[in-house]
Amino acid sequence: MSDEKSKYGVLMIGGLLGGFVLLILKSLPGFFAFIIGALLLFFGFGIFTSRQSNNKLAGLVIIIAGMLTFLSIIPFLRSPSGWILRIGAIALFVLGIWSGIVFLLGLRRS
Repeated sequence: MSDEKSKYGVLMIGGLLGGFVLLILKSLPGFFAFIIGALLLFFGFGIFTSRQSNNKLAGLVIIIAGMLTFLSIIPFLRSPSGWILRIGAIALFVLGIWSGIVFLLGLRRS
């Protein structure tokens, strides 16, 4: 299997799982949103500040997800942060489905 096909397979799994995780984060109640959001911010900063440059984007995405989850406990920010998490989940689902189609078409051609 070529590197190109495996890249699309990883994108498919990451996109679909990431979309599910964002939907779960969106539905967390107040106390759990506070704890999980703080943990995501902490681990996201750890990943973002690592020496490997390929981890910077993943760390930034985790920081943003943690910040939005953390901000969802504030009443007037609950709706905007929920919508942003929902849009992010939809975007990740689309990425996962598209990558899955490309992956399966690549498998079929070989």
